[in-house]
Amino acid sequence: MTTREKNLSLVAAGMAVLAVLFLLVKSLLLDPAERLDTAAAAFVKKINDTAAENRLKDHYAAKLKKLAERTFGDDPKRIDAEVSANLLSMLEGSELNKQRFSLQPLTGTPKKGVYSELGWTVRASGKLDKVVKFLYLLASDRHLHQLEALSLTPLRSGGDVDLSLRYMTLVMDKPGGLTWPATRPAATMPASQPATQDSKTYDIIVARDIFRPYVPRKVDPAPVAAPPQVAPPTTIQPRPTDPPLESRLKIVGLPQWGNQSEILVHDTFTGELKKLKVGDKFGGGRIVMVDYRLMPMPQRPQILSGSRIILLLNKNYWAVELGQFLADKRQLEQGQLPLQLQGSPASMPVEGQRTANNNAMPVEKS
Repeated sequence: MTTREKNLSLVAAGMAVLAVLFLLVKSLLLDPAERLDTAAAAFVKKINDTAAENRLKDHYAAKLKKLAERTFGDDPKRIDAEVSANLLSMLEGSELNKQRFSLQPLTGTPKKGVYSELGWTVRASGKLDKVVKFLYLLASDRHLHQLEALSLTPLRSGGDVDLSLRYMTLVMDKPGGLTWPATRPAATMPASQPATQDSKTYDIIVARDIFRPYVPRKVDPAPVAAPPQVAPPTTIQPRPTDPPLESRLKIVGLPQWGNQSEILVHDTFTGELKKLKVGDKFGGGRIVMVDYRLMPMPQRPQILSGSRIILLLNKNYWAVELGQFLADKRQLEQGQLPLQLQGSPASMPVEGQRTANNNAMPVEKS
């Protein structure tokens, strides 16, 4: 072997030794060090995030306590009594008719470990100024609450207005280490309190009389020269046809007085408002029930509908939601029906019977 070949062999052997040493150092030192650096960076980020949350903990705890001070407490039975008394106090303050006032409890969607919702469907009627005063007292209530599905419907007789809404409040769960204060908001402000700027804002609704039909002002026409005589057109314009009845009739109110339900139907073409009751003929069928269960709205399941009518039409049950036209009716499957309607469509509910869990009204024989 020549000297040159010996030198090349030594160089190759040295490079191989260096490669093996690099692999050993990488596997024993460099790779573990890189993993430890990555883990350390993750721990530092987690520590920073936790520290940021802890810095806000006192702020959120104080805010949560302030909200808890405005609730009715954490005892559902006591809350039911206090809310009923609170709403009746507002009713008396607004001078609405007690005989035409109803409360129906309902349960909202709970958020486990945070809060649960309690609610009531409120129905009342009276003159527009009394109803507006009741709405003002509701808006002035310092208790933690939310108003949903507010509906005002004018009545044809007496100039009264039907009011329907949902009053929702919260029962807040107690996170670990927190206690709720015993103080609660004062009762709703008395109706005799002097008018404020906020209450005067509501007076605009009464002054405008929003349900009064528009009557154009009569203006004396200026004298004009007589138009020249022209021959009448030879073509006769076709008379426009009335829109289909199903697209004109709209369910605008489903009030309940005691054990009786009313169905208010508005003809949007003629402006007529008609009152029906359970058992009356409607839309080619017969109204068999007013259903007050909370169910998702058709085509918009994220919104809950609180009432509807159920028709028996061609031996099938159909539903028309409050606020829908008759043309929007949809056929109900057996699983969507109240318990007393499940089974054969020909078997009508017994008169005077009532659902146990949905406050629906049975058939009233005419």
